Amino acid sequence: MLDYFADLGQAVKGETSPLSAGALHYTSPRPIGVVARIIPCNHPIMFAAGKIAAPLIAGNCVLLKPPHQAPLSALRFGELIADLLPPGVLSILPSAGPATGEAIVRHPRIRRIAFIGSAATGLAIQRAAAETSVEHVSLELGGKNALVAFPDADPAKVAAAAVRGMNFSWSGQSCGSTSRLVVHEDIREQTVAEIRRIIGELRLGDRTRSTRTPTWARWCRGSSTPRSCSTWTSPGAKAHSS
Repeated sequence: MLDYFADLGQAVKGETSPLSAGALHYTSPRPIGVVARIIPCNHPIMFAAGKIAAPLIAGNCVLLKPPHQAPLSALRFGELIADLLPPGVLSILPSAGPATGEAIVRHPRIRRIAFIGSAATGLAIQRAAAETSVEHVSLELGGKNALVAFPDADPAKVAAAAVRGMNFSWSGQSCGSTSRLVVHEDIREQTVAEIRRIIGELRLGDRTRSTRTPTWARWCRGSSTPRSCSTWTSPGAKAHSS
């Protein structure tokens, strides 16, 4: 991602058009100024590195707010590139709770905001930004991704693709996860049975351990951080997080 936007830096240029007789009209791109990036916990280092690249190459300063559940990779990334940028060009501001995020969104000098997270928080950001100043807000609030299987599809391959797309590697918390499966009735029963078999064989926890819990001993629904899993596990089961 960093290499991609670094190459695109050469494409940041204006255009010239002969829109009137005897004159050329031209555009000259200018940096916005300070750009804020608020990222979630499911892909912390990928978002930290990828989401700062475009505004930096366009000449902006970036304020990155990493997730409070997983801030260390962004902070380490900042340490590694600290000597490559002038002071103040990139700021990394971790914190817990909504106060810091709201202060970022409402700051009048921050004219561009990009957020990845829940729909409820996205709506709150839109309201706060509108109440403060006219700001350019981009929201990525998840996806509803459907896998569509026709009657001539192989049920085993459909099931394998569906489970891969569920992204169990990060608790299914990804906007690219397969959240819907639309299967023709002719292969429905076989596909569902195969999905149940594959999921039943999955185990959570450290791959180097010989004993790991089945996937039904899952993290509490709706939370992005581990909590008590007593209501999700059978008696005697122990949940491990990787």
